[in-house]
Amino acid sequence: MSDAMKTPSVPALERGLRILECIASSRTGLTFSQIARSLAVPKSSIHSLLLTFERAGYLHRSETTGKYICGMKLVHIANAAAEGI
Repeated sequence: MSDAMKTPSVPALERGLRILECIASSRTGLTFSQIARSLAVPKSSIHSLLLTFERAGYLHRSETTGKYICGMKLVHIANAAAEGI
């Protein structure tokens, strides 16, 4: 086993990445309930992570629908990564 595989990962980061992947795979965004149903993650963790991503600009929550969509910061990162490939 490589040294990289021996180093433990960060559970909160793994949860956050799963949330981002879940939302990114949706064409119209997802509500908190939809995200909670699709992931086996405690609701309190989902709520905290969503709030953190929203405050940092990685996600945007619609005030009318309550759905989360990718924020502009996440879009900029994705574009920068695509340009580097």
